[in-house]
Amino acid sequence: MQRKIIGELGERIAEELLASYGYRIIEKNYRCLLGEIDLIAKDQEDLVFVEVRTKSSSAYGKPAESITKTKQQRLRRLAHHYLLKRQIGEVACRFDVALVELDKNLQTKSIQIIKNAF
Repeated sequence: MQRKIIGELGERIAEELLASYGYRIIEKNYRCLLGEIDLIAKDQEDLVFVEVRTKSSSAYGKPAESITKTKQQRLRRLAHHYLLKRQIGEVACRFDVALVELDKNLQTKSIQIIKNAF
């Protein structure tokens, strides 16, 4: 339960920051049998698939350390599925990562957006 709350909070924090940067969120938590994409947005002409990683403790490493090659491959497959499912033709796409760190009171300690993360 706590993990889900932390994840949802991180997604809201990331969404607000991305919106302040001019991203237009077009879909949240896109799910299919392959998994889930946290946020899908438009940043000018680019379609951006955003993976949000939230941590409230560094006991298991920093948020960026959890974006493994396997996770990247899964996100690429998910993005491809999304494009096919939504019948989106030629469009510039990229993968951004939002890294959110919370303190023990679930207050934002830091947030970082990495454009073209992989």
